[in-house]
Amino acid sequence: MTRKLLVPVDVTESDLAHTIITHTQNESRFNTSEIHFLSVVQPFPYYPALGGRHSIHIPSIDELVNTAKKTLEKTVRNFELPDVKTFIHVTSGSPKDQILEMASRLSADLIIISSRRDKFTKYLLGSTTAAVVRHAECSVLVVR
Repeated sequence: MTRKLLVPVDVTESDLAHTIITHTQNESRFNTSEIHFLSVVQPFPYYPALGGRHSIHIPSIDELVNTAKKTLEKTVRNFELPDVKTFIHVTSGSPKDQILEMASRLSADLIIISSRRDKFTKYLLGSTTAAVVRHAECSVLVVR
């Protein structure tokens, strides 16, 4: 049986990305044919009142996507994966919506996602992770 894994990676949080490396490596050893790495770029909201007369550079979505893609490619190189096909995907929008949409489009068998763990919320999942767990049509492995 071959499987498709979806591994969402928040490229702005390198510690979270590194927590899923071992789990992805372990899961990839079990008849996995494809591993899809996904990063989701969130567009900046535009607040004209805050901008006033000051000129600041707000990166375009294309710039953010290109930067995220380079960072994700660099992060994926840290994964020691067996002979499987790896794919890089970078999209923009709501992370939970994009993760669920990509999982559905790929017919993913498993989503491996990390969850923040700080002192205040150590017993709670992050909102994105919780939404993915609740609404995914496939199994979800949450890594802390």
